[in-house]
Amino acid sequence: MALSTGEVVELSLVYACLDTQTYPRMTGSHWTGVPARFEAAAQYAFIDALSFTVDGDGADIPVSAFGDLISTSGFAITLEEADIGVIAHLRGSGSALGGWTAQLRFEGVWLVERYVTSTNFPDESFERTQYGAPTFN
Repeated sequence: MALSTGEVVELSLVYACLDTQTYPRMTGSHWTGVPARFEAAAQYAFIDALSFTVDGDGADIPVSAFGDLISTSGFAITLEEADIGVIAHLRGSGSALGGWTAQLRFEGVWLVERYVTSTNFPDESFERTQYGAPTFN
């Protein structure tokens, strides 16, 4: 995506089929509504890696930004230019209990906020995480 400043931003998401033998977060709480360990693992996909770049430069994105986002039918991604930075919208489906929507807000190359909601109960089921961007002082 090209920003109004002329900078080019790119979000890259790599996902894989969940394998109960190698997936590191089987017992974790996931945004599918049902823990992966209670369902047939083959139906789930998880985000294995996520990167965000501005004109080819990027910064590490912590696993806490995407490690609990599992989907049964792949992921949808859109990017939106905001007043300061970019908001990445990720969507995934879950079990009969619904799916989730995650907004990742970037300022420059730095992730500064994550906001995840349930698609069925967005006002009651949500999580907000703020990240501190380095100041290089």
